[in-house]
Amino acid sequence: MTVRDAEEPAAATGELLRRLREERLLPIAGLASAAGVSVRAIGDLERGVTARPRAATLSALARGLGLAPPEAALLESVGRAEPLVGRERELRRLRDAAAGARRGDGPPPVLCLHGPPGSGKTFLALRAVAAVRDLLPAPPVLVDLAAGDHGPPPRPFPDGGVLVLDGAGTEAAVRPLLPAAGRVLTVVTGRRALSGLEGVVRLPVLPLTGRAAVELLAVWAGTGRVAAEPAAATRVALLCDGLPAALRRAATVLETGRERPLARLAARLTAEHGRLAALGGGGPLAELFDPSVRALPVIAARVFRRLSGLSAAEFDREDAGRLCGADPDVASALDEALDELVESGLVQAAPADRYRLLPLLRLHAGSGGTGERPEVPHRGGDAA
Repeated sequence: MTVRDAEEPAAATGELLRRLREERLLPIAGLASAAGVSVRAIGDLERGVTARPRAATLSALARGLGLAPPEAALLESVGRAEPLVGRERELRRLRDAAAGARRGDGPPPVLCLHGPPGSGKTFLALRAVAAVRDLLPAPPVLVDLAAGDHGPPPRPFPDGGVLVLDGAGTEAAVRPLLPAAGRVLTVVTGRRALSGLEGVVRLPVLPLTGRAAVELLAVWAGTGRVAAEPAAATRVALLCDGLPAALRRAATVLETGRERPLARLAARLTAEHGRLAALGGGGPLAELFDPSVRALPVIAARVFRRLSGLSAAEFDREDAGRLCGADPDVASALDEALDELVESGLVQAAPADRYRLLPLLRLHAGSGGTGERPEVPHRGGDAA
């Protein structure tokens, strides 16, 4: 099933908007004045009359309500009802967990959505809130852990609802926020798998492949443009590694030149030199990738940088060892470093004791924009 099958966007948006407004003791007229949106428009939204509010209207309402970024993102995500592409399996798992939470048989379920930067974990969590509304209708609560919001949620846990802990970096930040009882589904998002948490269902959110990646590109770049150049669209999706964040960047590049054909963008992305720049790699993508690298221990960061010398996406331990050369510090801690890179979402585990590094991340590792921590010189030198 897809989000389109499960949600009632008009009712979900109206209920969420009303809850946010009433929490602030703000009458509709007061919100209308603060947001610059008519009383009638707000009333139609809250009653579910308006099924697809404009993005500008949702942004204005978020500003008028004085919402923090997490709540603004939640309101805009539920209101836009942007399609969730290629995540049917993940959504089924979320629906199953929501059904278990509704039954209340056992401890409240916790799902950890983890994966590489830019894979769409937060978006999936926000869309899941709408997709399980028929099972857990209570107003959701979202805590932005990435912004340092590690205290108690601003509202009580949503009995019969969803608690989203977004941007989790450590187990310690998550543990005190997990409900001990109640009909609550907790969805944790983060790049790390948080393997130290017990009783958690881990759900990897990996890059999209094949048709799903092309379909998502069409959502943002336009179905007509993609249909007119299917081969080029497939090529662009492949060169974006199926990462939703990179696909959105590609669509933005196309948006800046309405007549720019997809084939021209595909040609620009084909050459590895300049691919990141063609996607704005010095800005938005670097901002996505850098935090994960900055959080790495020194040895793992060094190994990540050396992996930029790979000639293929998949590699094994021996390949990594050869790239790291005679570095004694790395040689004694290579397995731990590779485990850390997998845990952090920068490297994926592959069958037969192999690993996979997305080409965009490999290019980032060699671009000098890795945000690596300064390190003390070590024996044998570091040639890179």
